[in-house]
Amino acid sequence: MQQQPLRWWNWMNLVGYIVNFCVTWLSLTGIFGPTNGDLSKKYQSLVTPAGWAFSIWGPIFIWEGVLTVAQMLPGLRASHVSRSVAPFWLFACLCQTGWTLAFAREAMVLSELLMLGILVGLMGAAFSADLEDITAKEFWLLRGPLSLHLGWIICASAVNTNVLAVSHLAGPGSMLAVAIAALVAIAVLAALYAFAAPKPDCIPSLVVAWALLAVDSELQSARNLQDPSKFNPYVWDAVVLEGMRGAALALSVACVGLAVLASVLRFTTTCSAGKIQGSADQRESLTP
Repeated sequence: MQQQPLRWWNWMNLVGYIVNFCVTWLSLTGIFGPTNGDLSKKYQSLVTPAGWAFSIWGPIFIWEGVLTVAQMLPGLRASHVSRSVAPFWLFACLCQTGWTLAFAREAMVLSELLMLGILVGLMGAAFSADLEDITAKEFWLLRGPLSLHLGWIICASAVNTNVLAVSHLAGPGSMLAVAIAALVAIAVLAALYAFAAPKPDCIPSLVVAWALLAVDSELQSARNLQDPSKFNPYVWDAVVLEGMRGAALALSVACVGLAVLASVLRFTTTCSAGKIQGSADQRESLTP
C-alpha cells in the first residue's frame, strides 16, 4: 500500500509549533525584555492566578508536540483533522509568538489584540475539528491538545484584559468591574464548550477550574496585589478580596461539574451515534 505524502498542512502545523515553542522558550531568558512572571507581578490584577497555575504550559507544549509529530506520521498525515485545523492553528501560533514579543516590550494594547487572535485561532481550530468525524485516536493525538491550549487561553485572555486596564491606570471601580466581567466571560465560555459546541468538550472546563482555583489561591494573601510598588497600586478592601475569592472558588467547582456533565453527554452522544450507524449498516446488509 502506497504511503500518503506529506502535505502543505502537515508542514504548516510543524512550522507553527516550532516557531511558537522557540520564541516562548527564549522569552524565559529575558532576551526580549522582562519575563512574563516579572510583568505579571508588575501589573497584578484581581484575577491574576497564582504562579503555580502557569505550570500548565508544560503539558500544553508537550501535548501539542505530540500533535505535531503524530500528524507527520503515515497513519495520520492525511487526516481531515490535521488539514482542517492547520490554518487556524498556524494563526494561533503566530499570534502567540507576536504576543510574547509584544508583552515583553509592554505594548499592552497590541498584546491584547494578539491574545484575542490566539483565542480566535484556537476556537476556529477546535470548531473545524469538531465538524469532522474523528476517531478516539485522532481526538487524543490531534484534537485534545487544542482543547487544553484553548482552555488556558480563555483564562489568559481574561487576565490580559485586566492587565490592560491596570496598565492604563484604570480606577478601582473600573478594575473591579473588568475583573467581575472577566469571571463571567470565563464561566460562560466554559459552559458553551461543555454543552453548545458541535461535540461536548470537558477539557476547557477542567482548565478553567484549574485557573480559577489559582485565582482563589493568589487572593488568599494578595501580597502581590497589595504591593505598593506595583504599577497602578491600590489597597483593596478585605471584603472585595473575600468576594472575589468566593466567586473564583465557586466558579472553579462549578466548572468541574460542567466537565463531568460534558463527559457524560459526549459519551452518551457517541454511544447513540454508534447505535444509529450500526442499525444503518445492518439494514444495508439486509437490502437485496
